[in-house]
Amino acid sequence: MNTGFSSQGNWMQWTRLVARSAKDGIGKTHTEIDGGEICVPLYHPHRDVRSVRPKSPLPWQLTVVVRDAAEVMPALKGGAEALQCVGCRDADPWLEGVIRDYVDLEFVAMDSLTADQMPVKGGWTVPGWNAGQVAQHAARMAQAGGSGLRAVRVSDADLKGWSTAARLALLCRGVEQAESALPGQMHRVAVSLTMDADPILALASAEALKRLLATRCQAGGWPRLEARCAAPNGSVSGRDHLIRLSTRATAGVLSGFDAVVVEDPTHGGTTPDIQDGQKWGRNILHLLREESGLQHPVAVVSPLVDALAEALCDGARRYADAFGETPCEQVLAKGAAGWSIAPVRAEEPLSGSEEGLESHGAGAPPFLRGPYAS
Repeated sequence: MNTGFSSQGNWMQWTRLVARSAKDGIGKTHTEIDGGEICVPLYHPHRDVRSVRPKSPLPWQLTVVVRDAAEVMPALKGGAEALQCVGCRDADPWLEGVIRDYVDLEFVAMDSLTADQMPVKGGWTVPGWNAGQVAQHAARMAQAGGSGLRAVRVSDADLKGWSTAARLALLCRGVEQAESALPGQMHRVAVSLTMDADPILALASAEALKRLLATRCQAGGWPRLEARCAAPNGSVSGRDHLIRLSTRATAGVLSGFDAVVVEDPTHGGTTPDIQDGQKWGRNILHLLREESGLQHPVAVVSPLVDALAEALCDGARRYADAFGETPCEQVLAKGAAGWSIAPVRAEEPLSGSEEGLESHGAGAPPFLRGPYAS
């Protein structure tokens, strides 16, 4: 495709070429997400694109969410390299038999944590929507001997119903609040982005988040970027759960994030046919690291991913302008229905044709209708 189309070709030329090459003459040229809030061309001429943060400092971790002390050891035996302990109020029973130096531990939404319970390499995190609360929490951590550990988690897990661009804007607002409470300590902040079931949109969302944070993070360092892979809804087979989780995890790994966060699909009894909850994490690791060779990959950015990421950045900035100085709590309380932006259209399609483009049919470069004439 690089040689079959002029290097001077632009998006509009490429879009018209696709439309003219379609058998019905009106081939689909654009893709829309979130009800048309974001619209970009489907096809692009080759150009050099790259990620603003091509690689994570260290190889990615598989992080497992556990919600009960009984889930800790099965998760570790199943391949988890980091744990998010949700709802834990007494760390000792949860960490019985755990060698803390070999696992990244993080406790989420606990009321208190004593110095002897303070995890190693992980942290004790609260939501990052209120700078004052974050500062108070950081002070309590310092008293317990955890002044250098993660203190804030900014996540879109609870932002159901919000568009992709809106979620990105809120994540950036949360990082801003965390930075004001912990100046120069971005390493103590975790940012969790939910991976979309569509891998292209997942890659673009991850790249957009990095681009939105890039200016802020150039001086103060990057937060811990986590790709959250939510368990699919509904009762499906264990094999389907593994495939869907692995697909989302792959997008997170190929985004150059620091960690992939997954939840045991057996949790809640949604997959009764999985007999051993220890196997699924090991299978994901095997699929991604051993079979796919994704130990520490460079972030993947294609022309389409680049265009979609830029459109999402534009949409996120428009939402940020709409939010203005409204506190995060009030923005969230108003709900997704209370906010809207003008649609972002990266490129308008053109009607008609361009001289010479009609000759690009089946059997002719760039082979949009296949390598053989028909």
